[in-house]
Amino acid sequence: MSAFLFFHESPGCGALVAVLSNESSSWCRGRIISVENEEYRVALVDLGLVKIVTTVKKLPDKYCNLQENVAMCRITRCSSTEQCITQGSVLLFEVLSRDEQTASCLLKDNTHKELCEVAMTVWRPLYEDVGLKTTPLSCGDTVTLSSFFDSKNLYVRSLKEEHVEGFFRIIQDVAGHCFYQALPALFEYQQTPDSALGNPMVQSLSHVNVKSATTVHLGSVKVPVRVPLTVIKLSTDVICLAAQSLDHRPRLGELVACQFAGDGNYYRALVVNTHQELYTVAFVDFGNQEEVTREMMRSLSQELKQRPCYAVRVSLEGVLLKPLTTSAAKYLNELVEKETPLTLDYSLLLSEGAILVEEGEDNITVNQKLTDLLIPQWERDLVDNTDPTGGKVVMESSLRYVTLPAGSTIKFLVLSVLELEELTLMGCRADEDLIPHIFNTLSAQINMFCLRSGAKMYVPREKEVCLAKFSDDVWYRALCMTATINSIVVLFIDTGNMMRVPYTHVRCLPAEFAQVPALALMCTLKGVDQSLENKTKLTSALQVHNAYTARVVSQEDITTYTLELTDMFTTFSTPAGKN
Repeated sequence: MSAFLFFHESPGCGALVAVLSNESSSWCRGRIISVENEEYRVALVDLGLVKIVTTVKKLPDKYCNLQENVAMCRITRCSSTEQCITQGSVLLFEVLSRDEQTASCLLKDNTHKELCEVAMTVWRPLYEDVGLKTTPLSCGDTVTLSSFFDSKNLYVRSLKEEHVEGFFRIIQDVAGHCFYQALPALFEYQQTPDSALGNPMVQSLSHVNVKSATTVHLGSVKVPVRVPLTVIKLSTDVICLAAQSLDHRPRLGELVACQFAGDGNYYRALVVNTHQELYTVAFVDFGNQEEVTREMMRSLSQELKQRPCYAVRVSLEGVLLKPLTTSAAKYLNELVEKETPLTLDYSLLLSEGAILVEEGEDNITVNQKLTDLLIPQWERDLVDNTDPTGGKVVMESSLRYVTLPAGSTIKFLVLSVLELEELTLMGCRADEDLIPHIFNTLSAQINMFCLRSGAKMYVPREKEVCLAKFSDDVWYRALCMTATINSIVVLFIDTGNMMRVPYTHVRCLPAEFAQVPALALMCTLKGVDQSLENKTKLTSALQVHNAYTARVVSQEDITTYTLELTDMFTTFSTPAGKN
């Protein structure tokens, strides 16, 4: 203990210091990332952790030049499908190759069994590793709904004057950070009374142009969020050229600037999940999530990371976690779109549940109104002993489907593979907004209806849209293809599977379940050898629920497309000279 001395002056960012670690109850080396309000955010360079502490001590010189003992490993190849690496595992590694930044290594367990290959790089401590700050909310504050995921969990934004100013400033500063860093010479400046004094280049950092109507995703719905026009104008060429990718693979929990597909602008986003080359990010100043590629991300400066997040998650007191009905989703979307002022109230702690009250004469409680709207129409009909279908059926001709952009290259999500006369892929765009709604919200309502309806069987007509139970004992929307005395062949319009089911596993479809477009599109493949042997190989190679790069060649009708797989199936193409 005596070896560690107090500083005569507070150390600054980048200083290597001694820190008392709670994990090991011992002193360890830490590098200061930031200093805020007499607190130090430090990276423990031998443990791979970031901590906030109030006391640091001077590190003796003999410990300053020792090698740091933490590295980051990204798995590039697995030798086993079993999860054999857990936190605290002791592994052996063999260096296969290396360059200035990365070492390719083979990891082994203590019996020398090969586990996986990894790309080993220097550990990059992040400011956000110990969590992000949000704007403080108090009982009685006025807020507006920013986004929502379900009936209980919503994101609100404070309407205090200083928070509104901070919100617009962070949006503009992030855009300015991304565009200005890339090509500063291509900015066009427009002088205004607010920027009449001072250097216009300095003014630009807080006045970068953003669209006046910015689209924001809310679950499966998009609504506009109004952002005032400002004094900088960027040409389309600048936007295209400036959108450069990160210089490293983004980490889970990393705060980045991410381009939002709805308007092409950059906003702060937290990387919350990864799947192959796709990343799920949460836009921390809005609350909504998107699936993006690495090319859509850029690094953020530490100053931009240190500012609080303006979207604050709240849970509604007394509101049950239930599937959103159409009317409930419409109500919440109207609150977002109109930026309706809401008064925030809670009993003891905000984390235990909030009450939101619409301002006005009636002081409508959002909690109460949402609870009522969460009762679906079919449920009200069952309570009133009324037929939820109204004696009507839904035919294929009235059904809507999601679409694919003809001529574009997309990530195509394979939902199933049908071995018809031609090998047919059933699927949709991997970034289709309706995927979570159909498989979470709509699916829950359909299965609740089938459980409570009391029906024992149903005999649909051909081309009628109905509900059918799949082999996983879950009910889905289905299209009746052919019928026999005891059973029918159905095509599940959201999963793409086709199977024969007994009439006891079929129910009549209430029209409200047909309002959402069907997900599974029928796609044939251009230029693929359709011989039996080749179709068998291709079927084995395709992984259901994986996304593949494909070019949308043409649309034949509302449900049928022709695709050209562009990245991995040259071995399955039609031989030269063969049609």
